[in-house]
Amino acid sequence: MVSPPNTSVAAAFQLSYRDLPADRQKLFRHLGMQPGVDVDAHGAAALQDTGVSDARRMLEEIEDHHLIEETARGRYRMHDLVREYARRLAREAGTHAVDEALERQLDYYLHAATRADQVFNRYNSPEPRYATGPQPEIPDIPDARRATAWMRAEYANLQAAVEYAARHGHLTHAVYLPAAMKEFLRTHGHWSEALALHGTALECALTAEDVLGQATALRNMAVIHRVMGRYEQSEANLAQALELFDGLPDSHGQAIAFGDLASVLRVTGRYEEADETYQRALRLFRDAGDTRGMAHVLVDIGHVQQLTGRYVEAAESLERALELHGASGNRLGRANALTALGDLHKSAGRYTGAIDAHREALVSYRILDNRYGEGNALADLGDVLRLRGEYEEAAECIERALGMFRAFGARLGQANALMYLGRVRYCTGRLEAAERDFDEALTICHELGSRMDGLTSSCIWPRRRRRGAHTASR
Repeated sequence: MVSPPNTSVAAAFQLSYRDLPADRQKLFRHLGMQPGVDVDAHGAAALQDTGVSDARRMLEEIEDHHLIEETARGRYRMHDLVREYARRLAREAGTHAVDEALERQLDYYLHAATRADQVFNRYNSPEPRYATGPQPEIPDIPDARRATAWMRAEYANLQAAVEYAARHGHLTHAVYLPAAMKEFLRTHGHWSEALALHGTALECALTAEDVLGQATALRNMAVIHRVMGRYEQSEANLAQALELFDGLPDSHGQAIAFGDLASVLRVTGRYEEADETYQRALRLFRDAGDTRGMAHVLVDIGHVQQLTGRYVEAAESLERALELHGASGNRLGRANALTALGDLHKSAGRYTGAIDAHREALVSYRILDNRYGEGNALADLGDVLRLRGEYEEAAECIERALGMFRAFGARLGQANALMYLGRVRYCTGRLEAAERDFDEALTICHELGSRMDGLTSSCIWPRRRRRGAHTASR
């Protein structure tokens, strides 16, 4: 008599499992219980409490027994049926060892993610203020490109780890793992997921009565609300965060929050308040010795100075920011400063300098796989190309940027790109298409409550021209 499929499959698993040495059997059981979808040698080493080289050999042997498969180089995954079998064995062996193994893996994810965040963070990262078990062995993450690659590979596992930690009372991991993911989430457009993760962090910080964790989660939520165009919510979150930071010995965290608040003030047209708040953040960063933070805020200060017609001061701020980013080797920060400098060159009519700056920034964003920065650089480059009369390439750049912003849900970015695209279409005689672009951009800005200098006049300019008004083209 032929056995039912489930019985025959289970028998095959059992034969493969029994053929493994005891330490491989243990790792197999723990792999079935991990919250993530796959694992590499570092994650397995944390589970097994062994070295990475040993863990790699164990994974290869378990694969040789057809209990896991290598889905990408060095990354292994279990079939759902195998996972269920491994979980049953783990429960039979007792949960204490499993709980310890999973906590070690949570420690690994937290330490490795913190290291990755330190590489491409916009600020000098202070030493972590959380306590975990012994320092796990983490991969070499020397630069932003490697940090991004690691975050991409582990993204689903990190999400699962946060969810597991929150459900099982590992509050430190649930609070600070999303914080370590913040830059990756922001720059790669994972904004809905970011709000969910930072929301989980806030809930767990409240449960743990961790005031620093609460302030950090509120600040990180505010950044995402801002890039999504939810300015009132962003400002409210930052007001709460600053109130909490005020009661903590953390002037650095306060500086970051003031810088984020100033960005909300800037994008909503409150330039004088924004300038004052940026200057306050700059003083705090200077007192903390955070050159990255200083450079980041100097770029924003330069933007406000440009918007208020202070071009010489803006150039000085941006040149200083480039100098600081260059000295610290911060490629992302330098790309951001170049984008702002290109915009300043455009305002002053120096189109060749603007194009050079935007192209250099674009190369860096692509090397760093920073999609949000790439979209901004493409849109800005396209508008300068339009001013040079290079309409075909201008439209290509702007349309690519618009597609990125739509995919992210970056509504202010969409408005900006639509405004630029409308200008190109107007200059090439596509008046109805241009009017649609301008109307959509203006609608978005009205909905967001954003002030984009020159947008309103740009939107009504084509209509006036069509009615015979004498208006010079830029």
